[in-house]
Amino acid sequence: MKNSLLFLIFLCLFIFNKPAISQENFISGYIITPGNDTIFGFIDYQNWGINPKQVVFKNLDSIESKTYAASEIQGFFVNNEMYTGAIVDVEVSPRETGSLDFYPDLNLKQDTVFLMALVSRNKSLYYLNTLYSAENFYIEENGKILLLVYKRYTKNISGKPVVTENNSYVGQLTYYLRDNDEVREKIRTTIYTKKSLVNLFMQYFENQSSHSVYVKEKEKISTEYGLLLGGTLTTLRFKETERDIWVEKKCKEGEPWTPSKDLTGGVFLNLLLPRNMDRFSISNELLLTSCSFYNEYFLYVHEDLYYSNRGRLEYLYLKLNTMVRYQLKIENFTGFIKLGFSNSPIIKSHAKLEVNKTFHNVFSAYDYPFFKSQNIKKWDHGLIIGTGMSYKKFHTEIRFEPSVGFSKRYGEPSNVRRYYFIMGYTF
Repeated sequence: MKNSLLFLIFLCLFIFNKPAISQENFISGYIITPGNDTIFGFIDYQNWGINPKQVVFKNLDSIESKTYAASEIQGFFVNNEMYTGAIVDVEVSPRETGSLDFYPDLNLKQDTVFLMALVSRNKSLYYLNTLYSAENFYIEENGKILLLVYKRYTKNISGKPVVTENNSYVGQLTYYLRDNDEVREKIRTTIYTKKSLVNLFMQYFENQSSHSVYVKEKEKISTEYGLLLGGTLTTLRFKETERDIWVEKKCKEGEPWTPSKDLTGGVFLNLLLPRNMDRFSISNELLLTSCSFYNEYFLYVHEDLYYSNRGRLEYLYLKLNTMVRYQLKIENFTGFIKLGFSNSPIIKSHAKLEVNKTFHNVFSAYDYPFFKSQNIKKWDHGLIIGTGMSYKKFHTEIRFEPSVGFSKRYGEPSNVRRYYFIMGYTF
């Protein structure tokens, strides 16, 4: 198992060694200069999950790129996303219930970043996500970017800690949107989330159609699906034989069984997560796979008594695999790695032990169940690690899957190791 894991880790490092962590992806866009001029060109779009502090830009007539910090330009527009450069206060207090402090006062840190515009018109809403803080939202008034104040903290009430909220943003929004009486009630029920705040601003602009309103499109999880077909090589080894089986029924303890070579096939569904250039996805698979093992052990007692024991195990699985997939484009190809878990109900099983006994030249044969009924598992589960390459709609993959095996007798597990070579097609 260790050698297999080391091989796959080495292969993953080899595949992902050449490409940079952040690959260039220049698409059409424009920047706005401090003098309010718009310059069209190409922007290195990285589908930022964390708001950028700088952006790389190329003029239309130039092959050279230039990096602009958030303090050097007013903002930029790319892929229907609008960003504004600003120096802002960031509320960095933790919001997880178990990490809250006991103070309503804000814990502010100043930063210079590009804020993402969620709504832009005469009343604007901006969004900030950083590595060191939870989500923060901002409004713009009289040319100034203002933090919408929100903080969760713990307060002692009657000697008991109670989670409390500093919801000053409600008052800020009430004043900011004061020229529309219809949204006052909605402001009181608006929570400090992207969806809720955007819905509030959309209602505010509902009856004001004299000017167009920029609204950031809601991002959705996209999907891809297809077929899988390949082969497996499965090995089996028992750490110990079952102690309550008669000695003449034992296959040799610790002896590896003949590897099983089988076909596998099924379907997959990938859920592509937003804000990461489709680098991360959740990969789900439904596979049909099987394995069969054979072991023979000759037990010599004395010249007039000896046994020839043959064990055969056959299993048919329906495998439900769930994995996290990370991918990077390498020129015309895409390399990927996967890590996850398998859950495998056993559809069909056959586990028999044939004992051939010779005593004073008299031959007799017996068949026994290999496991006692209470020690037979109906469900197998394991770990999956794999890597592969894709080109257009086709991909190939190798993976390694150690699982707990068939026997559920405590202290006497069956070690099953499965190696895959799979080809896939995406519709």
